[in-house]
Amino acid sequence: MPKAIQYNPNSVIYFEGDIEDKVYILQKGSIVMTFTDIETGSRVNEYIKQGEFFGVKSALGHFPREETIMVLGETTVLMFTSSEFESFAMSNTRIIMKMLKVFSNQLRKIHKQTESKLQSTRDMRPDEGLYSVALAFFNSKKYPQAENIFKRYLKTYPNGSHASEALTLAKKSAAINTSIVNKAENESIQTLEPHTEDKGNENAVFLLAGQLMGRKKYQEAFLEYQKIISSPESKLTADACLGAGECLYYLEDYDEGIKILTKMISMSPRHPKMGEALCYIGLAYGKKGNSEKKQAFITKAMSVADADLMQKINQLQHGE
Repeated sequence: MPKAIQYNPNSVIYFEGDIEDKVYILQKGSIVMTFTDIETGSRVNEYIKQGEFFGVKSALGHFPREETIMVLGETTVLMFTSSEFESFAMSNTRIIMKMLKVFSNQLRKIHKQTESKLQSTRDMRPDEGLYSVALAFFNSKKYPQAENIFKRYLKTYPNGSHASEALTLAKKSAAINTSIVNKAENESIQTLEPHTEDKGNENAVFLLAGQLMGRKKYQEAFLEYQKIISSPESKLTADACLGAGECLYYLEDYDEGIKILTKMISMSPRHPKMGEALCYIGLAYGKKGNSEKKQAFITKAMSVADADLMQKINQLQHGE
């Protein structure tokens, strides 16, 4: 028989990449599903309506979840195992027809997106593609990445059609990045004040916040991270959320820390520092006295951790 489960706001039912055989139906409450659009590569949010089921394809197909499911308000869902859902569906033809309709629409949409993507790249030469990637990083002000890719372009295609532009932009990327780092270091050494007004450049703000954290000035660092988070056009929002969540953990504001780290996971479920976010959420739940949730998040963090993070998790747990 299906099991009714209640969730509090800001809970996560499952993360993108999780593997489990559970199917869910929203009985009451509010849930948002976040996934990556295969055509644009951007994150998309869709709200699940009452009575709708989710997690069906990955549960029945036995492959990793393709989306993250986050709870927005007090919510109750019915949870089925795969075998329970199969039995339930077989006895209800309306459910089967609804599933077929949903899957048909999804396949049609994927087919159109795939054709569009293939059409847009069919005539692009390899050197054009690599140059366009480097240029996209440069235009997004991610200068270290841009410099590396421009250099790779020059090494791979020394006589490419964009070799001259790539050389110029590689040098410009290197110069800008050096200037940003030096500026942030000079400002932090001279003032170490949280409200120093550069702040026209989010990279400098981010570096300053990290230096303040290194000096255990968590309140000041949190304020710097907040400047990035509150910027609607920031490219460093997910990284800033991670830093802010860590600050809030040390400031003992566990509820707000869990909230902001959950936001980071929702925005960037494949973030390279996902394990750290999960770790701090687990530790925060532990401080709140919820040992069950602590263990669940710590276990999840360890499942994606490298050797350095494993060591950090052990140090943090022993330091509680």
